[in-house]
Amino acid sequence: MKTRNRFLFQFATISALCTVSLTQVFAKPLDPINIFDYLERVNQLRYTPLDLTTAKITSSQTFKGCQIDETHFTVHDPLLNTNHEMTVALYHPVANGRYPAIIIVPTIIGRSVIETSSAYRFCMNNIVSAIADVNDLSAPAVLPDWQLHDRDNRTVVVDLRNLIDLLQNYNQVDPQRVGAYGLSLGAYSVALLA
Repeated sequence: MKTRNRFLFQFATISALCTVSLTQVFAKPLDPINIFDYLERVNQLRYTPLDLTTAKITSSQTFKGCQIDETHFTVHDPLLNTNHEMTVALYHPVANGRYPAIIIVPTIIGRSVIETSSAYRFCMNNIVSAIADVNDLSAPAVLPDWQLHDRDNRTVVVDLRNLIDLLQNYNQVDPQRVGAYGLSLGAYSVALLA
């Protein structure tokens, strides 16, 4: 009985310490909201369609029947009312045609050999692929409050919507066949996008 009480006391102490620490780190928590309400909030987010005149290929290379274009374009962020640059690696077959397209959203670590080899394999199977490194790894000196994460998630959705605009206007993409998949945090971003 004494062992059980000591365990419960230690557990309660650890729980209280964790609660105090989290309260100090996240000083301004987002109002409690369930996932469905949150997704509705994301869905209602307005965005400015991509200005195609800002899209420019900055470098290009061909690798065994697949062309890889580093493409930059400007995204308007309606949350901050600012513009920022976005870069994607666009993998497409060298042969002309209309192909399905897939957006690949990496982990928080960013573009790695996993994403590049996946994009290349899609390309070799006549699927245009775009690696969208939209999640930011940089950590602020002080841990942010939940509102910043909320803003970042919604900014990612706007970035990916603009990438869809780019792909649907790309001459090698069938605009009715655009999909996306993500890895780790990228999967969460794709779920919000969907």
